[in-house]
Amino acid sequence: MGLVSCGGGGDVGSGGDVVGGIVGGVENEMVRVDIAAGSVVESPLLVTGEARGVWFFEGVFPVELVDADNVVIAKGLAQAKSDYMTDEFVEFEADLSFVTQADSGTLILKKDNPSGLPENDAQVEIPVKFGSKSLYEI
Repeated sequence: MGLVSCGGGGDVGSGGDVVGGIVGGVENEMVRVDIAAGSVVESPLLVTGEARGVWFFEGVFPVELVDADNVVIAKGLAQAKSDYMTDEFVEFEADLSFVTQADSGTLILKKDNPSGLPENDAQVEIPVKFGSKSLYEI
């Protein structure tokens, strides 16, 4: 795992461990992800890690996988594996199935924001490469 940055602007970091940055105007560490930047991923993709309880709403937060053209090729929900009503880290897991002909893309983990207020938005973007099992035939 390596350091990844996050914030309302969705900064891209250099690896896949503690995600820190400015979230809601406060500097903090919010997410740890078990996928490092530049990793080769294949479908089905199991995304695991830990996030602070405030990242969840009702025990979930959205996860997307986009290709190099920002086309969403998979989306789902990361599910807390224990009580998320805490300020501490909570393990999560998300399964994404996808097909693509792209060589690369971005895994996006979004803080669940039921208020819809932009100042409460935060996301983590992890650049990834797609393996051969993710390709489909034309």
